[in-house]
Amino acid sequence: MKYQFIGSLHDWSSVVGNYAREQHIPRTYKHKFVLIVNGLPEPARYGRSWQKGADGIASISGRYPELAHQLGHLLGATHRNAEVRFGGWWCETNMFAPSLLLRSNCYGYSTANMRSIDNYIRTGDGFAENSRWSEDR
Repeated sequence: MKYQFIGSLHDWSSVVGNYAREQHIPRTYKHKFVLIVNGLPEPARYGRSWQKGADGIASISGRYPELAHQLGHLLGATHRNAEVRFGGWWCETNMFAPSLLLRSNCYGYSTANMRSIDNYIRTGDGFAENSRWSEDR
């Protein structure tokens, strides 16, 4: 599918919706679809996902945590709950945005985002099949 334009995520969601119907895949909070691309999904963006939704796009051209960042959005994690930590050098948790190249990657989520993800996985709280809200507007 084409991407690299504003609205790529909307198009991806339409493709996924059609595929799920054809394959009889239920659209529940347990089913996530992430398109992994080489370029930018949208101009000046390395990824985009629907918050607590089912669909996202992540680029392998961005910083290492991009896929984890977009999966985090799908599972209820937010930028607001991201952290910068210090353990000999400053690092950012997966949901920190925008990232600073000076800091390293913590390779994990903040405690608050882990709680949100755990709650979402257990309950599906907030899932909307046709969600079209992105924290990365």
